[in-house]
Amino acid sequence: IKSIMKRVIKPWIFLLLFSYTMSLLSPNMGKKGKQASLKSPLVVRNIKKNSHSVSEMLKLLPLDPTNDVLIAALHVCGQHKDLDVALSLLKKHENKASENVIALVISIAGKCGDYTKAIGLFRSRNPSIASCHACLAACSKAGAWRECLEIYYRVHDLQRTALTANIVLSAMAKAHRGWEALDFF
Repeated sequence: IKSIMKRVIKPWIFLLLFSYTMSLLSPNMGKKGKQASLKSPLVVRNIKKNSHSVSEMLKLLPLDPTNDVLIAALHVCGQHKDLDVALSLLKKHENKASENVIALVISIAGKCGDYTKAIGLFRSRNPSIASCHACLAACSKAGAWRECLEIYYRVHDLQRTALTANIVLSAMAKAHRGWEALDFF
């Protein structure tokens, strides 16, 4: 009886586990719910662990990624300073891009040294405090202190923090604009 059980039960359990695992990893699940929420961490972990280049990351990216998966993919773009792929991912999944996704793409633009692209992305979207900080940091890194001031004064409706002012002051310090920094206060 034991040998029959081993031959019958083991393959049956294996098939159940295999089909369940494949349903979690399937990129075209389409349905939201418990299975989709279980799939997302696995895909994020797979992208973070196995993406040694942007092209490898694109192969692992599902057709309809969640925000977490999109953020993981954008982190790979940021590590490799590939702004073009980050912009194409944003454009492709624009309808479901969260504020964090937009802020991350703005940050990647700053990391790549293209502060004008960061400003353009910031102005074309509904600004959030996270995207404001990312845009200010991109301008600060480039030494564009006037643009930092312009953005700072333009987003008066956002809840500015000490970090916001600190980024502007940092940009002014990098540009050796001490008197303008005093006027800023």
